[in-house]
Amino acid sequence: MAVEDLEALETLQKDVPVSGDSALPRYVDEKIVRELHENGERITPFGAYYRREKGCKVLKAAVDGGFVCPNKDGRISKEGCLFCPKMGRTIITPNVDPRKKIEEQARQQMEVFRERYGAEKFLVYFYPATNTYAPPDVLEEMYNRALEMEDVVGLSIGTRPDCLPDEVLDLLEGYVKEGYDVWLEIGVQSYHHRTLRKCHRGHGLAEVIDAIVRAKERKIRIVNHIIFGLPGETRDEMLETVRVLSVLGVEAVKLYPLVVLERTDLQRLYESGRYKPLRYREYIRLLADALERMAPTVLIQRLSKDRAPDEERIEPKWDLYRMKVTTDVIRELARRESRQGARYKVGLTAEELTPLVKGATGAPT
Repeated sequence: MAVEDLEALETLQKDVPVSGDSALPRYVDEKIVRELHENGERITPFGAYYRREKGCKVLKAAVDGGFVCPNKDGRISKEGCLFCPKMGRTIITPNVDPRKKIEEQARQQMEVFRERYGAEKFLVYFYPATNTYAPPDVLEEMYNRALEMEDVVGLSIGTRPDCLPDEVLDLLEGYVKEGYDVWLEIGVQSYHHRTLRKCHRGHGLAEVIDAIVRAKERKIRIVNHIIFGLPGETRDEMLETVRVLSVLGVEAVKLYPLVVLERTDLQRLYESGRYKPLRYREYIRLLADALERMAPTVLIQRLSKDRAPDEERIEPKWDLYRMKVTTDVIRELARRESRQGARYKVGLTAEELTPLVKGATGAPT
């Protein structure tokens, strides 16, 4: 990278203050979050936040590096998750296609994003499948190619929590130390062990927490992918999931409704009457409930799932378009005169440590 490119990168990659509303560090600037909410935002949108942090519009250019999943290739299982199709990839678009080089995939999107949306800088988003499931030297070669592209300021890497050994995290930490932004998009889905087992995830809650803790030690930022409406999971459990990710210092989240696709174990569960998908208004209310209980410094990347192929989708039949869902959730929060974080609370405050029982130690006399 040329000297002038490094200097330009340094102006974008300044140390981000750590927010103080979580047990683990969250690398999000509370001042920017506060400004967004003071300006009328009812949620903390990733795009608006990131533009202020970087001083320009930064978008993701998605690439498919041809990675696979250890829960499908036999390393962990050959069955895959409950909701994943038995066949290979479900998503190939003109610009996200593993038959093309990652540089070609990214450049085609960057050109469109510059012209259509005024984007100036980019994160290369490795997606789909498990994009850390390869030997570290292979990963390094591919990530380096992405970072060498013009106007790329970092990486966003979709993966599983059980595919992040220290060697991979050390590689990513090296990029952070060079001034790049590195986001790990970890498919968590739920913070409840019984749900993970029921969905055949192939990992437990320990792997999730372990990966997040070790990544944060290296100042790698975390995006959690969370699914609402997983079989057997209650409303209270879904709301507790967002409280847990808030406490763990997760920087951003993508929330999705569970989608029933053809050729999945979930399809059989649905067709046998043992699974009932969320209704639209139910999902909107659930999202509003969750956002109220989520730390305001958790950045919202999306609240629905656009890329569920219509020809393979069985349920839900309502419109998954994320902008519609986001608009309706914000309307619901406005109806409640509420916002993200309005009901976020973990434990008692110092003021609440005064016992209410007369005569108890510390109770007023």
